[in-house]
Amino acid sequence: MEEMERVKKENPGLEIDEEAFLADSESEEELEPLHIPEVPNKILWLRYTEDETIWLSMAGYDAGYIYEYLIDQKDDAPFRFKMVKDGDDIEISSYVYSKHKEYLIFAMEDGTMRVNKVNPNDFRDLSDYWTLAMHDNQNGFVPKMCFSYDEHFFFSCGYDGNVFSYKFQPEDYLYPEQEFPAHRVSRPVSIKDVDPYIKLSLQETKIKNENDRVLRLANQRKAKVRETLKNLKQRYARVLTRNAKLLPSQIITREKLELDSRVAEEIERGFEDKLKLVKRKLAYDVEKSLVQMKKLQAHFTDSVDIHPICLKAINDSSLFVLTMRQASISEKFYEMMQFVADKLVADESKGRSINTLIIHIY
Repeated sequence: MEEMERVKKENPGLEIDEEAFLADSESEEELEPLHIPEVPNKILWLRYTEDETIWLSMAGYDAGYIYEYLIDQKDDAPFRFKMVKDGDDIEISSYVYSKHKEYLIFAMEDGTMRVNKVNPNDFRDLSDYWTLAMHDNQNGFVPKMCFSYDEHFFFSCGYDGNVFSYKFQPEDYLYPEQEFPAHRVSRPVSIKDVDPYIKLSLQETKIKNENDRVLRLANQRKAKVRETLKNLKQRYARVLTRNAKLLPSQIITREKLELDSRVAEEIERGFEDKLKLVKRKLAYDVEKSLVQMKKLQAHFTDSVDIHPICLKAINDSSLFVLTMRQASISEKFYEMMQFVADKLVADESKGRSINTLIIHIY
């Protein structure tokens, strides 16, 4: 209003339409500031274009746009961007071109397949398209799409657990010609069967790997402890060597060098327990060996009084002296001899003759 009053004072004869003037003088609506997310959105895919630029599709806040960058660009702002028609705020999870790049297929976040017919004069023109809803609209992310070898069929695989196949039959479309070899040479392939008794199963392999890991850690710990004990043993040996080189009045006795006598006692006790355990384990074998030795000794050694010995001359080997093997006399012989001697002594005391005693005995 103040502006209109000022204009009337400056131009007294000018007729002013108040409604039109107020409509033109309204201040422009202030735009909201650009929103920059704290965590950058991830890049879903990128590709090189015919103009040696890079197409880039992003997720999250930047979904629904295709950004174009120069290869040697240093600025963060895109060189060109294009909003996908009817695809605002919808992520483009993947893409695939037909062989001759006549069709560009987008897999949208809501599970739809968007088939774009590429403008031969401007590859950025994606206005000619049609969509087909196939995958789940909540969990229909499609990470992979592909054509068959002859492009008669098209396949899509989504996170919803579905794999769909389509007949690709555009009007006036020239399918690519496939070149096949004149003949194939089939060679027999021998596949070695897996022996279940030798090859471990998946669960057994996991258990074995876990046991190997635990064993490896235990061995590493043991090696570390052994290395520590080795270093301490070497240090103790050096201390003993230095102690032995001191004056007799300054030498420290071995008892004083022991930090705790209970350590040595525990080691000795453990050694005695192990020794007793070994003796108990070997007691049967030792007793069995003793019995076998006594039987062999009684059969071969105790029954012989004189063992055969051959003594040869030094200058003439044909001269030798050989003792004969003589069996030892049994105990009954010695008992009989003692009995006879006792009888002789008794008869002599009675005044009998030896001949009378011999006749009496026989």
